[in-house]
Amino acid sequence: MEDPQRKEAISRVDTVLAALAGPIPASEVANGWNEHERLWWLDYFGELRRRIASGEPLAPKYRNVSILRGLDYRGITDYRGITSGEISELAADVDIIVFDIVEKEDAISRWKNNA
Repeated sequence: MEDPQRKEAISRVDTVLAALAGPIPASEVANGWNEHERLWWLDYFGELRRRIASGEPLAPKYRNVSILRGLDYRGITDYRGITSGEISELAADVDIIVFDIVEKEDAISRWKNNA
């Protein structure tokens, strides 16, 4: 049975991948995006999409990973999660659903361990 949450996550990741597929627009360059970041995040979201589509658990690898913090660390957003530009907003949408998937996986794991 296909997990609708994972299906939505793939859709959101695909939107980010499409935004990163070509050159970064000048409006996004002003927000901290550059070619190096575009390629780095293209690889990151490609791997994340592969894991989501495969059905592999996202926890523990993505349990303590925050895309927003990653954007902050790499100079694209700030530590409060205030995003700058469309690509960062799209990435924030992915961050939210990945967090929800990991939380669900953790809850199922705890339930199985206590059964």
